Amino acid sequence: MTTLNELFQAGGKPAHTLITSGTGTFVPSVDNALCKFKIQAGGAGGYTSLYAGGAGAMVEVWRRVPIAGVGYVVGGGGAVSTNGSKSSVGSVVAQPGGYGGTTQPGPGGALGVLSGGVDADGASLPIGGLSGVAGGGGGGSSASGQIPGFPAPQWSGAGSASLPNGVEAYPANGQGNGSGGSSLYGLGGTNGNAPASDAYGAGGGINAAGRGGCIEIEDFGA
Repeated sequence: MTTLNELFQAGGKPAHTLITSGTGTFVPSVDNALCKFKIQAGGAGGYTSLYAGGAGAMVEVWRRVPIAGVGYVVGGGGAVSTNGSKSSVGSVVAQPGGYGGTTQPGPGGALGVLSGGVDADGASLPIGGLSGVAGGGGGGSSASGQIPGFPAPQWSGAGSASLPNGVEAYPANGQGNGSGGSSLYGLGGTNGNAPASDAYGAGGGINAAGRGGCIEIEDFGA
């Protein structure tokens, strides 16, 4: 675990790197440099009709990186009716968005899974939870894509949550019916359109491709 003392001892403004495609090795400024990674997975493409794609998850981790570097993979966006791809740094992996299929919108990339069932008393504790933001679930022909952090897609088989007045179970991202889920980096694509070029990891609208992920790195030095 990184302490505040370690962070401030690392010096002033960190070196910033944004990687938007491909695979390779990130080499830090010095041996055992303290680095923060934001690992964004790719968004899914929307299905050919009715349903849009989910956004990829963003996982955030701190690591001390040896001068030999650490391997990375930036996940691509999914074509129409295709899942996005995972992004990773070393052993840390961010899950991509899904395209759903013929019966439901695409799910957003999640940060973990639930243990056991869900009942009137609530869900069990998550397994394998990571620090970061889940991708928004995709929308459908009568529903908008969702904001980051809400990966479960809205569809007829999902049931309805019992929430206080004014709290949304499926918060819309404002892109309209048939839009893809939004990622930390940007809004999902509107119906029939891919997300903006810098909306890394966002899901595509109905019958449109999703956006590829990215890896953002801050290198604080020794």
